Order: sequence, then structure tokens, then C-alpha cells
Amino acid sequence: MLYYRFRTFSELTLKELLYNEMYFASPEECNDPFDSKTFYTFPSDKYRWSKLILLAFCNSKP
Repeated sequence: MLYYRFRTFSELTLKELLYNEMYFASPEECNDPFDSKTFYTFPSDKYRWSKLILLAFCNSKP
């Protein structure tokens, strides 16, 4: 999997390239209270749910 990250040039950018590292901030370091939050919605659409169950369980290889 490839990750792309656009940053300004700095010593930290060089360090990421040299050591093949990538920095991810913890949720406490983010300034937006909705960063790293996941919102799930479960609509009551029988067709979509039955299709999801069929795709997930019935088409799997043994």
C-alpha cells in the first residue's frame, strides 16, 4: 500500500525519507475534536443488508 503525504521541506521531512518513517499524531495532539472519530450510520434498507450478508458470508471460499 502506498501512502502520500505532502509536506514542506524541513529536517523532519528528510528524516522521514532517510529512515523510512512516518509520523502520525495521537488524538490528543489534534486540534479538532472530531479528528479520528468514526461515525457509523446503519440505515434500515433490507436490500442492502441482505446483499452485504450474502457477499460477506455466502461467496467466501472454504
